[in-house]
Parts: sequence; structure tokens; C-alpha cells
Amino acid sequence: PSMWEPTIKVAIGGEIFYARCDIMSEFCLMPKSIYESLTLWGLTEGGEGITLTDNSVIIPKGIAEGVFTTLLGRTVSTDYLVIECVGTGQITLGRSLLKLLGATIDVGKGTLNFTSTPGCGHVFPRPKSRNKSKKGKSNTPGKNADAPLSDNT
Repeated sequence: PSMWEPTIKVAIGGEIFYARCDIMSEFCLMPKSIYESLTLWGLTEGGEGITLTDNSVIIPKGIAEGVFTTLLGRTVSTDYLVIECVGTGQITLGRSLLKLLGATIDVGKGTLNFTSTPGCGHVFPRPKSRNKSKKGKSNTPGKNADAPLSDNT
């Protein structure tokens, strides 16, 4: 299995989160615990069941519509399916939003590029044994694997 997960820094309601970028998910997902921590308006009913990798199905608690989400210096109005998670959960940005932002994920290189935002390539952390050629040095020129993934919110 992959040892890295592509994430990007997002801001919602003045709070900062590291959201997963998931090209396999059509929808943007938000754990119920995060939804409750923000001062958002009520949920609308709806949302289809989501099948997980173990073939279990979760039913969304509802849809948080029109949530202003800031990433890469852009603010977009996004709908999130609010789901119940075990533990702390993480926001997931789905394929539709990533496509809108021009995202290209290169699993082989461990990069995420947003073609609509010049110079916004991100190198994701890999296991230290594979990622560093020398102590404190990254294999990728000009990139520090231990640095935050994106400071552009």
C-alpha cells in the first residue's frame, strides 16, 4: 500500500485543516465532529450511501451546502457530505473539486500539481528511509519533505 496520502491545507470558518485529496471519491466529505466544531448552518437531508473498501456502507448524516473553503488562495463554495467517523476523521476533497482546481496527482513521483494555480506543486511525505538521501535532505531538489504541505490558504 501507498505510504503517503496527498493532503492540502484548507481554511473553513477561520479554522485550518489538512484535507485529503482523493481522486477516487466523487464527493467532498466532512466528519461530523469537524462539522459540529464549526459554526455552519444546518444540514440538508440527502446523500447516498458510501461504500468503503471493506464493503461496509455508511449513510451520510446530511449535506453541508455552500461551505466557503479556502485553498491555494482561492475561496470556493463547496458541498460536503457529513459522515460519522470513528476517531478523529479528516476532511476529504473529492474528484469534482480537485478537477475544478486543475489537480493532477502523480503517485509515482509523489506530487500533486494544480495546473490552474502556477507553481503549486506539492511533494508529499514518504517514509524517511525512502525519502531522504542524507540526514535532513530531501531527494527532491528545492523541497523539504518535513515542511508543511501548503501554506497557501
